[in-house]
Amino acid sequence: MQDPLSRIAYLAATSASVDRLQEGLPEWVWGWRARGDRSIGDNRDEWPRYLESLQKLQGSEFALSVDVTSCFASIDLGRLETILRSRLGSSTPTAVMLDVVQAHDGLTSRSGLPQRSFASAALAHLYLRPLDDTLESALGDPRVRQVSRWMDDITAVGSESRLYRLHIELEERCRQIGLNLNHAKSFLRPASTMNESLQLDELREIDVPFTLLGGGAYGDLEYWPDLDDLLKFEEEVLSGRLIHPSVVRAVVATLEKMGEYGRVREWMAKAHTFPHLIDVLASYFRDFAEETDQAPAGAAHAVYEKWAESFLTSEWATLDWVASQVVLSLPVKYLGQFQRDLLRSWLESSENVQKVAIAGQRLGAYEPASCRDRIRRRVDRLNDPLLLRALAMALLGAGDDRDSVRAVLLRDARNALTIKYLESRNWQPPDALAHIQGYEDYEDDDAGPGEACSS
Repeated sequence: MQDPLSRIAYLAATSASVDRLQEGLPEWVWGWRARGDRSIGDNRDEWPRYLESLQKLQGSEFALSVDVTSCFASIDLGRLETILRSRLGSSTPTAVMLDVVQAHDGLTSRSGLPQRSFASAALAHLYLRPLDDTLESALGDPRVRQVSRWMDDITAVGSESRLYRLHIELEERCRQIGLNLNHAKSFLRPASTMNESLQLDELREIDVPFTLLGGGAYGDLEYWPDLDDLLKFEEEVLSGRLIHPSVVRAVVATLEKMGEYGRVREWMAKAHTFPHLIDVLASYFRDFAEETDQAPAGAAHAVYEKWAESFLTSEWATLDWVASQVVLSLPVKYLGQFQRDLLRSWLESSENVQKVAIAGQRLGAYEPASCRDRIRRRVDRLNDPLLLRALAMALLGAGDDRDSVRAVLLRDARNALTIKYLESRNWQPPDALAHIQGYEDYEDDDAGPGEACSS
């Protein structure tokens, strides 16, 4: 995570130069780019247009799909600097961009470009120009009808033999710029097969038909959901025969939407096999406890909390994001002793910003006085601007006064923008924190705990 000032400076420097950075960028390159009068951050139209371009396939054609292994992390900054200076000269935007990316590359746990950044995407587009040249050259062959690139995901449509040759050419070009293709994600297959895969990637819910049963007691129409197809998909997933991430996510989301919890314990037993989907699974388990218990902390809550404790104390929760998603699913008013102790340890000693933010939000609502005291004991030992920012927000959410919150933020000048933001709100907590304060309605929030974490 970048500190706010670095992020803004990085994006501002890139945006100021985007026209020159993307000069000559082919129209068939998609994602995190400027088109016409659109800014680089306006990406809302890119994905559906990209998918639409890939669905104009013919049954006799083949499709090649490849991507670059750890693209952003593998970009050589020495080569990037040469390209940037050649394109922009020794300008202020060049200096700012290089300063930010070199600081990121110097971290012991990071390399290459900062991820989840529009600015990095613009630089990566520039860096990947040799791949675009190879794709443009292939388009001159009548056996290649279409090419496209979504960041480091490349697709081409045409004859099987020519696409095989293109794959070898792309592999060579990657090596020349210090990158490698991901062979586990490289496919040369009939175009129709790729179309099916794209449709699965876009799946959000399983379609559930409704049967009209007739008029109700007051003359209104009554419908009953036909869950047969949904339950068949559930069986396929739980038996291990269906593992496509988008399909599994859609199955779980639809089960939750339909209030179907018949096999929830089996899902709990297999949750560790879907760590990348733990956010939707944890939400499903929480709703199971909420929907099937009429009284607080009933039998369903006991099952749910036992699963959460078992999962969080296992190696399956080693990744910070996975552990955070499980804890985010726990309603504040039902925090048990184990959960409280875990959150206290996160608040007191974790170096992960997400964990600290979650702990501050939960404990600030559950035990505000203790939360404020734990934060005050820790802030004097910190010099990380993001952790200080998370703790300051937690103090504010726990009801501390503005002078105390300001004092925490003033410990690092990079939090000056946060102070300005809070002053503009008259020191009212951000909406997520304000909502957590009203935690009695927390489980009914459609935005879910993920939105609370984003602050």
